[in-house]
Amino acid sequence: MSEGNVPQYHSIVIVGKSAQRLWHWETWRQIVPILTPLVTACQTTVGVDSVQDFEGIDQRVCFGQLDWDAKGHLKWTHGSPLNQEKSRCWTFRYTEIWAPDLEICSREEIPPNLFISVENPFASSQPKSGQFNQFFHLAVEETLYHVYNDIARRVVQHVASLTESVLTLVQVTPWVSEADCVDQLTNRLRYDDIYDDLVPDISKMESNWALYDPGVPLMP
Repeated sequence: MSEGNVPQYHSIVIVGKSAQRLWHWETWRQIVPILTPLVTACQTTVGVDSVQDFEGIDQRVCFGQLDWDAKGHLKWTHGSPLNQEKSRCWTFRYTEIWAPDLEICSREEIPPNLFISVENPFASSQPKSGQFNQFFHLAVEETLYHVYNDIARRVVQHVASLTESVLTLVQVTPWVSEADCVDQLTNRLRYDDIYDDLVPDISKMESNWALYDPGVPLMP
């Protein structure tokens, strides 16, 4: 445990450019088996929340309860056997995975042990050819991260490969700091002219990001 008994979170964000988005069934189904041991290690209720709109209509897609299981993955991913046709008219915004789930964290006023998000930074527009087009954020509480370090590294390596990563960033922070909250860190990737750049420029970002190097120990 860190100084002052305040747990730190190892946050890793992958910026990808692949045409196969993370919210596409064929991509997500390749990630689930590698993520599952990390999710299972939390030994708690896992919550999944996916925010998507019907294309051209100011109306959210209603998924009902989403769990970390086969049925849940099929519900929210685009092009899955469950919604291959329906998802053609969906605009993906983001999906978050919380362990414990957000309801428990809010009720008990505790942070999660594990937080994962998949985000579409171009929900309201279209990326240019060759431009970044998706974010993947993995945040793991430090004790869990150290125990399952090898799994976390494999997750990062696999997601970076599938998404054709153009940038992988890391920082270690408490869940809530003066600057931000971990579940909102991807907001601090953005800067005024980010959508003009093919690859986000780390020097223009507000938050204390560093380039991810699996061979370098992370320090708060």
